[in-house]
Amino acid sequence: MLRYRFTVTNDGDVPINTITIHDSLTGTMPCTSETLQPGQSTTCHTTHKATSKEKSQGYVTNTATATAPDKTTEPPSPPTKPT
Repeated sequence: MLRYRFTVTNDGDVPINTITIHDSLTGTMPCTSETLQPGQSTTCHTTHKATSKEKSQGYVTNTATATAPDKTTEPPSPPTKPT
């Protein structure tokens, strides 16, 4: 069993939340429900059972990215009622 640890750092200038890890082997998973302030980090974990092919080739190739919703845009204003 391979254990993966992902360290996610907010290197932007606004708080982020609803962080998701997209991993080529283990799929998509939520990372944390906490809000990360600029400069803060959090760690997320997952596992992967090596396949027979990975075992015979002697290595595992894996890629992962972290995303959070873009909170920099204002939500649309509600429609106004005619008077």
